[in-house]
Amino acid sequence: MRDMSKQNDRRLGRRGRFDRFAATATACDEGAGTILGIIMITVATVMIVVAVGVGQILVGRSRAATAADMSALSAANALWSGGEPCEVAARAAEGQGAHLISCDVGGDTGEDVLVQVGVDVGMPFLPDMIQSARAGPTVCE
Repeated sequence: MRDMSKQNDRRLGRRGRFDRFAATATACDEGAGTILGIIMITVATVMIVVAVGVGQILVGRSRAATAADMSALSAANALWSGGEPCEVAARAAEGQGAHLISCDVGGDTGEDVLVQVGVDVGMPFLPDMIQSARAGPTVCE
């Protein structure tokens, strides 16, 4: 059997031996493209999930800042007009899709309103985005 193999090598020349070696060497690589494809799809999926998570965080932070500003301005307006500022701030926050965490009336001038609101970012593993805002008159000297 071995003599037959040597005769084939002589008859096929160097190129034939290389082809036979390449055929046996690549036989163990069958299915490698499938595995690489699965790995690439998995990496792409993970990257998309991370990008969506970052996007949700950025949108949630912006929504929380907007709700905090709106709540603080509404509460300051209610304070000036004789209403209940914290109730108005809570309604304004709910109208913006947020919830009021804290409301402090007073500050340096006694007419400041400091509110803190939270917004659910819509993903179960991410915490609420919390922002605060202050509204009130500017101290003039």
